[in-house]
Amino acid sequence: MGNYRIDCLDDDRVVRIITEGRQGPAEHAVWIREGLAEAGRRGCRKFIVDHRRMELDFAFIEIYEWPRQLKAMGVEAGMRVAIVIAATDPKTQDYRFFEDVAFNNGLPLMRLFSDYDPALNWLREG
Repeated sequence: MGNYRIDCLDDDRVVRIITEGRQGPAEHAVWIREGLAEAGRRGCRKFIVDHRRMELDFAFIEIYEWPRQLKAMGVEAGMRVAIVIAATDPKTQDYRFFEDVAFNNGLPLMRLFSDYDPALNWLREG
């Protein structure tokens, strides 16, 4: 089971979630709910999710269904989510597929990055 840490970049009004270890849908659901709760307490609608030290453990069908699960947990179309993965992540194509499926399911502001600084800058711009 993977670990995670949630904090807030107060100057940017961004909730930061850092994950590590092997994580599937059940593990993701835990920190997503906690991250949304933290965002609600702070009035934030921007998130940076750092998966550079996490191993994605989703089946193809789980990736396809995940945007609907996110919406059921409270993720909304107007929330900006920057997802940062390692440039050499072997699951990059799975993440790209998720990005497309999220867009097609009404979550257009989820973007994939392979570097932290451009991800944070994208959040600052919006």
